[in-house]
Amino acid sequence: GWDYMKFSFDKKTNTVNCDSIHYKDPYSPIAKTKALGARRFDLKDTVYNRVGFAYSTTIKYQFDNKGRLIKMLDITEYYPDSEVPGLSEKDKKYTTTTNYYYADSASKKLLKTVTESPYYTETENYYYEKYLLSVRTTLKSSIGTNKIDFESTSYDYYPDRKLKRETRRVASDHCPGVAGRTSCQGTIEYKYDTEFPNDSTPIPGIPYIYLITIENKLKNEVHVELTGHNSKNKTSEKIMDIFPRLQPDSIYELVFDPRSDHNNIYPAKKNFYAPFDRKKYSDIEINVYVAQSRDLPFDHAKAQTLYNEKCSVESLFKKKKAITITTKK
Repeated sequence: GWDYMKFSFDKKTNTVNCDSIHYKDPYSPIAKTKALGARRFDLKDTVYNRVGFAYSTTIKYQFDNKGRLIKMLDITEYYPDSEVPGLSEKDKKYTTTTNYYYADSASKKLLKTVTESPYYTETENYYYEKYLLSVRTTLKSSIGTNKIDFESTSYDYYPDRKLKRETRRVASDHCPGVAGRTSCQGTIEYKYDTEFPNDSTPIPGIPYIYLITIENKLKNEVHVELTGHNSKNKTSEKIMDIFPRLQPDSIYELVFDPRSDHNNIYPAKKNFYAPFDRKKYSDIEINVYVAQSRDLPFDHAKAQTLYNEKCSVESLFKKKKAITITTKK
């Protein structure tokens, strides 16, 4: 419900404060809320004093002998007189543990974090474009309900490599929207008061191997669907892409990441995807349909096919498949 917040950092007290917050609806009851907590920093602890809230948080950090963060303990404690629905005595104080994993024993390049709490488990994976963090994905599973939420955050940078934009996309039932749409998006723009010398050194990108490109030249959206076939055990599986719609004058790209720590095939420039191993399928079937209304779930029985072809995976490594959708068949 807010457009932006403004923070300041007090170097003398090592405290971050939220100075102002601009709400979309200034007449909303929440716009009058002043209960914004201060965040105090120390070498190994961070304490949130949440004014007006029923709980407080203390975060403790553990480092290895190389100075790398390896564990974080998030200790949440409810005040004795707090009345939180469903809160039992054993829940008055609980700890959430996050473990950090790096590329190797010496690197400070973070690859994964795993969080465990009494209520959920969460795994975050980090992907880089040579030097800078490109995408972070988060998979969260609620304990008791078996509910799974997925989100990703992509990062864009200024030429001098300062962070410019942070875009978070969420696939969850908590996202507002019409029936059949379960994803939402938010963006944070970063602006700096202090100017640094502009470093225009190009940032090397990922050395993708392009396997399939589909260009939509129609005036309407199309629906892209890929199916993987395994000839050995005669099984088929949809290669799911949470953004299967292709806008007019847009290109869908399926790529292979040849880096030794990835070796996966997935859609390029997409933050929601399920990567699959090169050896998992022997063939890929390409289907392009006329996209249906966004207010309705996709129905294959009613879909009009624009393009269909089945090709071997290995043939795509020898010569990529370039498809242009121009007319309806």
